[in-house]
Amino acid sequence: MAKSDMKKNQALAALLESSSISEAAEKAGISRRTMYNYLHEDIDFARAYKALQEEAATLHLERLEQNRERAVAVMLELMEDKQQPGAVRLKAAQAIVGAATLQAGAVEAIASHNVNRNKDMFDMSID
Repeated sequence: MAKSDMKKNQALAALLESSSISEAAEKAGISRRTMYNYLHEDIDFARAYKALQEEAATLHLERLEQNRERAVAVMLELMEDKQQPGAVRLKAAQAIVGAATLQAGAVEAIASHNVNRNKDMFDMSID
């Protein structure tokens, strides 16, 4: 593997574990300008970074999903428990409604993104 490829792999890894481009550049041992160049001028690097971001997001969503049912069960139990103070029951209900609203928005955004990304597949008009 060429030295430049190794640096780019280090830069990709650093981007995934850092909260800023400056921090990632420092971790990868490159300048901030080089990191920007990789991201904005190297199409293969940019695509690899986007793919890694999507993979990380998918893994994060899968972990959340694994615990979602348990969390909802706890909130439902609190919401329905007449022994709990009203504020606790209300907070549980608000959390459930908030989570459902966020999930619906995320599903809508994903569907819209997929349709836009693949709009030629969805164009069924006849010329």
